[in-house]
Amino acid sequence: MENRTRALPYDDLAALLQVVAILDAHLVSGELSPDLTHDLIRRMVTGGALPEGASTGALNGVLSDLAQRLHWAMGTDMDYPTATSRKANYQLTIPADAVAACVAALRAAGADEVHDGPSRSSGWEMLPTGPGGALERHSSDVPDGRAVTAAFPELAPDPAYQQRIAWLTLLAQQHGGQYEGATW
Repeated sequence: MENRTRALPYDDLAALLQVVAILDAHLVSGELSPDLTHDLIRRMVTGGALPEGASTGALNGVLSDLAQRLHWAMGTDMDYPTATSRKANYQLTIPADAVAACVAALRAAGADEVHDGPSRSSGWEMLPTGPGGALERHSSDVPDGRAVTAAFPELAPDPAYQQRIAWLTLLAQQHGGQYEGATW
């Protein structure tokens, strides 16, 4: 037998969306207490939304998915959202003559996907890269710079995510470029 559901009033959906969004924002910024984070992960594992041993980054992914589904339930014109990819896409700006070596290093490090193309940004931008989800300022003024994007499985706020950013920053500098930021 199929589970029965009942529609919630729009105001209730909007309130739930805000709760999920606030929880996720505090999780990503490192402002959610470890006890509450552990309790949320445990409940999500018990409910089947997360596998046993899931990380805070995986919790971030589930909360983001729930927010999208609540948004959909509020009557938007979008299709029912599927689960996010559970990987972060990191962008570097690398001088054109160093792209091949940089791409080889990213693939050797196990990047799921690597793409390169013309630099998509110019001037200064604010990108979420700092500890605790802080915003840092980055310049994309790399002469003859090309955008190199690589996907890795770490998600904020896992320590592995911060370690990946540190490694990518060093890699970009070694190739005469810079780390630009990440999206997930």
